[in-house]
Amino acid sequence: MEYQHIPALENEVIDYLRPEKEEIIIDATIGLGGHSIAVLERCPDCQIIGIDRDREALKLAKERLGKFKERVKLIEGNFAQLEKLVDCSVDGILFDLGLSSLQIGDPDRGFSFREEGPLD
Repeated sequence: MEYQHIPALENEVIDYLRPEKEEIIIDATIGLGGHSIAVLERCPDCQIIGIDRDREALKLAKERLGKFKERVKLIEGNFAQLEKLVDCSVDGILFDLGLSSLQIGDPDRGFSFREEGPLD
């Protein structure tokens, strides 16, 4: 299933990160990969290490980032364990903290405010 996703403050994030040739950027809350796609499209030699604890989001990020192949490494985990999850030096780190509509919109995920469902 294709999900519409517009990353928050995409241009501002790219302006701040200023990805350049062959840099490695960590997207510590990759979600559906919107910011990572923007980085990879603007910097053809950059690599992304994407981390998320949400397995469903990682599956969708993998689909959306598939065209970038070896330039993307996805890791299921919590960014609080960043030092254990990533064993290389990096040039930038992005944290986009919050919930996504994918999480809130599905009551079975445990995040919904509108409908009853199990708690996360």
